[in-house]
Amino acid sequence: MGQFIKYKCDVCGHEHVQDLEVFWIDENCEINVSMLLFLTSTEMSKALVSGYYHEYYCYDCDSIVKEFIISENPSKMSNEDIINLIEDYDHTFKIIKFDDKFQNCLNCSRSLDVRSEKAFAVGKDDDFVIEDSYIHDFKDNDNYDFWGYYYGYYCDNCKKQINKFVVMQNLSNVDEDSIRYILKQHTNELTVLLFDYRGNCQHCGGELHSLKDSSLCPKCKEGHFVTVEVRNVD
Repeated sequence: MGQFIKYKCDVCGHEHVQDLEVFWIDENCEINVSMLLFLTSTEMSKALVSGYYHEYYCYDCDSIVKEFIISENPSKMSNEDIINLIEDYDHTFKIIKFDDKFQNCLNCSRSLDVRSEKAFAVGKDDDFVIEDSYIHDFKDNDNYDFWGYYYGYYCDNCKKQINKFVVMQNLSNVDEDSIRYILKQHTNELTVLLFDYRGNCQHCGGELHSLKDSSLCPKCKEGHFVTVEVRNVD
């Protein structure tokens, strides 16, 4: 089931619709973008590659930037081929990301399946917390310097454990070297560290925004969006 949300500018009346969208690459190697519905879920289950789709807006240059996040690749299509197909989809600016769960062995480069998914956080005294993500919401919690998601892998070929930490929020602006040092105290040498902070506009370098309730209207730049309709769609 998808959700349809309509916003309207309180000054000029400009409307904007937001819904949860997905994309997939079909057997003809064509890109499809649609709202997440029962029918599209069926199409995604048969797709070569599938994932999530979102649009950002840059107020500085009035550009739309499209984000494609690849979450499933049952066809084992190469990253290069996926990127080329998405880049050729149209001429807009794009962010192309692979879901954080994708990981290759650091020793033999073999593609690995994730075995463990958790949330982690590091507190003011460098205390380390890792647990199932549904147990604790670390977001915007001032008790923690930084937090994120943990993905655990094991390579049967190399007999090695690989740990990936994806930092989602860094409330205390801890530098990267310090974060690496802290995490190294709690894991083995095969550790991957990523930062999932949103990029800037590829055209002008400006900040990217998701248009939502209370957002500045992109048309008149004076009013703000207010929600006028919310509807669930099967």
